[in-house]
Amino acid sequence: MAEHNTEYFQAKLKAFGTLSAPWYTNEKMTREANLAFDHAKADVEFVLDKYRAERLQQLDRIVNKTCYKNKKYNFLQAQKCDEYHFENDYKLGVINAFTADHVWRYKTEYENCTKTDEFKALKTTLEKDQVYQACHDKFMDQCKEGIKNDLSARAKEIFESSD
Repeated sequence: MAEHNTEYFQAKLKAFGTLSAPWYTNEKMTREANLAFDHAKADVEFVLDKYRAERLQQLDRIVNKTCYKNKKYNFLQAQKCDEYHFENDYKLGVINAFTADHVWRYKTEYENCTKTDEFKALKTTLEKDQVYQACHDKFMDQCKEGIKNDLSARAKEIFESSD
C-alpha cells in the first residue's frame, strides 16, 4: 500500500511539472519590487533637489531684477510677473518632470517580463517562476544602484552643462 501511494504521489509531482497551470506573479515579489522602485525614484529626486534649488535661486535673481526692480511695474504687476516666471520656466519644468520622464522604462521592462512570447510559451509553472525570478532579481539590482547611478549621471549631463 505504501509503495502504491509513493508511486501515486510521484506521478502527481511529475504531472505538476508538466501541466500548464495558470500562472500568477508572486504578490510578495511584486510588493518588494514596487517598494524598491519607489525608493529608487526617491533617490533620483534627492539628486534632482540640488538642481531644483539652484534653478529656484537663479529664478529668484531673474524675477528680482526683471519684475520687482522694474520701475514700470507696480507691486501687483510685479507679483504677476513673478508668478509667470515660476509657472512657465522651462528648465524648472524639465527638472520637475525628469523622474517621470526617465524611470518609466525600468518599470516597463520589469512589467513586460511576463508579457513576452517566450514567457508565454513556457509550459510549466516552475519554468515561469524561474524566468520571473531572474527578471525580478535583475530589476532589484537595478533598483539598488543602477537607476540612481544612470539617472544621476544623466541629470548631471543635462543640468550642469546648461545655464
